[in-house]
Amino acid sequence: MVSEREINSLNQSIKAHQRGSFNCAIKDSNMAHSIFSSKIGGIKVTSQESSLIKIEFLGEVYKVIENSNPLNAEAKKQILAFLSGDLIKFDLPYKLVGTDFQKETWSFLALIPFGHLKSYQDVAMAINRPRAIRAVGGAANRNPLPLVIPCHRVIGKSGALVGFAPGLSMKKQLLRLEGHQVIEDSIG
Repeated sequence: MVSEREINSLNQSIKAHQRGSFNCAIKDSNMAHSIFSSKIGGIKVTSQESSLIKIEFLGEVYKVIENSNPLNAEAKKQILAFLSGDLIKFDLPYKLVGTDFQKETWSFLALIPFGHLKSYQDVAMAINRPRAIRAVGGAANRNPLPLVIPCHRVIGKSGALVGFAPGLSMKKQLLRLEGHQVIEDSIG
């Protein structure tokens, strides 16, 4: 098992080297973690057995080279295709780990098609919890599989860009990728 300290130490020494596209896979307790670069920064995907369980935006680009497992390799392929505009719907097996409310919210978010938007209120109404608008926002913020479960497609009722765990600038990039005109804190 590779410790977090070892990973951080390795990443610091690598920062001085040339950055490019790469793969990383670290095995840990039946989990495989892969880190790769993309046009929006480093992305880490984690799978367990035959299910994707987490996607994280790292911001910085890390470089550790190892072979990835097949599911993580497919996740990387689909994520990069999505970010280049060549994929509009993911086809990856995943497992949701969270509360019943979170899983209900995430399941609805997964149904929002490419290029479409919903408000947090729309989501609350759709899952028959009309008073749970803030709770929907909290669940979206804890979405373990951004992109695959497109929480970036959820906006404020007024059309304002609000809430996105990786940051509003990332949300703007993803919405622009899907053809939305993003102006300051609202979209058109």
